[in-house]
Amino acid sequence: MRQYYIPLLSENLSENADAIMASYEVEGIELFYPWPLHKPRSLFTLAFIAAGIDGIAVSFCAEAPKNKLLSKKTSHKMRVFEDDCLEFFIRPEESDIYYGFEFNSKGFLLDYRCGIGEKGKQLILDSIDEKNKKIVQDTDAIVSGCSEAKNGDEILFFDYSWKSKALISNTIEDEFWYAEIFIPWSDFGLRDFDYTSLDKKIWSFTCNRIDNPGNGIQGYQTLLASSEKESFHQPELFAKALFES
Repeated sequence: MRQYYIPLLSENLSENADAIMASYEVEGIELFYPWPLHKPRSLFTLAFIAAGIDGIAVSFCAEAPKNKLLSKKTSHKMRVFEDDCLEFFIRPEESDIYYGFEFNSKGFLLDYRCGIGEKGKQLILDSIDEKNKKIVQDTDAIVSGCSEAKNGDEILFFDYSWKSKALISNTIEDEFWYAEIFIPWSDFGLRDFDYTSLDKKIWSFTCNRIDNPGNGIQGYQTLLASSEKESFHQPELFAKALFES
């Protein structure tokens, strides 16, 4: 299982996170293709990650040949993973829930919580209204409600009624897609949070990219540990994030 150092910066990262990380010389993490079937072409993708006073920021630098990206989804909570898509999944320490953020080059976001196992499922069910417990239909244009899947013998319970306060920005130039996502601590239920308390703590995460070249075969890049299963939703294989001041 991979482990990466995530710096704790005494900065607010909700604005200009990329420039702030550059000033601290935060190192990029290169995504890779783990599954040969999902490697229609070889593209370069880096993720830069830092935690600050107000939340976590991820800055992506993703190769985009001819500045062309598929971006058909035009609203939040749509199936942006069918477009060219960047993703960030993160699981706080000792949590039975991880948080998913998937967005396309137009900045439209599919955000959700995912309960891991029966305990994680129950935590979500206990926190949402009855109207949000309906099962998602695969044909829905707007993804809402809940959905259950299996990861081996373990349940994954997705709550699409959850809404993040994440901020996203995108620029496409010089055959690269530059994207930033900022996630406030409050998204993880952490209010009046002292970010320095994360020093030497370990969370788990992955950054993913879905490359859609339009030939029917999507390219999958990730930071997951090796697996025969072609899925990003394997929280036991997430990389480790070691926070350090």
